[in-house]
Amino acid sequence: MSEEKKECCGHDECGCGHEHDHECGCGETVTLSFDNGEEMVCNVLGVFDALEREYIALLPIGEEEVVVLRHEEGEESSELSPIEDDAEYEAVVKVFEALFNEDEE
Repeated sequence: MSEEKKECCGHDECGCGHEHDHECGCGETVTLSFDNGEEMVCNVLGVFDALEREYIALLPIGEEEVVVLRHEEGEESSELSPIEDDAEYEAVVKVFEALFNEDEE
């Protein structure tokens, strides 16, 4: 899975319902490219640390379910990978929810 980051200025397409720091109100987006040729554009909700690793929370445009992936920053690009261990995923989601709920207050 690869990603392409860009600033989103099509805020009418955002649809996430959350406030972001970008001028147009919709924030940074990432385009995920899959091995089967499909692509998915997502709003970046945040990058955060949990379990001594870095993770990224994404909200696919037009969807309501957040996607949480491992995030490793490389020299030229970021590497995103799915969390395959259920216990790790549950722990990371708890950290994300705690951080996200804290930001909304």
